[in-house]
Amino acid sequence: MKQWLRGLSSRTVTTVFAVLFLVPLVAALFPPLYLWGSHWKSGFVILGQPFSMWYWNLNAVWIFFTIWALYGVQSARGENEEHVEPAVVQKTGV
Repeated sequence: MKQWLRGLSSRTVTTVFAVLFLVPLVAALFPPLYLWGSHWKSGFVILGQPFSMWYWNLNAVWIFFTIWALYGVQSARGENEEHVEPAVVQKTGV
């Protein structure tokens, strides 16, 4: 799996995750979807929350797992590893 992920171009990875981020963005910013969810069977409750609240919860969960997956892909591709050389301090006799 890691070899397959490393073989993907960065453009492909960016495009896939851009689409995955676009879905909840459209859901959050497109008012008719929210209005549909907020008026859907008025008073419809799931685990103590109205359906209109679950609309936002599902958006947040989608974004969380997308970021988590992106982190995993970048880790497998070696893009998260940051090798910082320690600064060399030269002592002068001043």
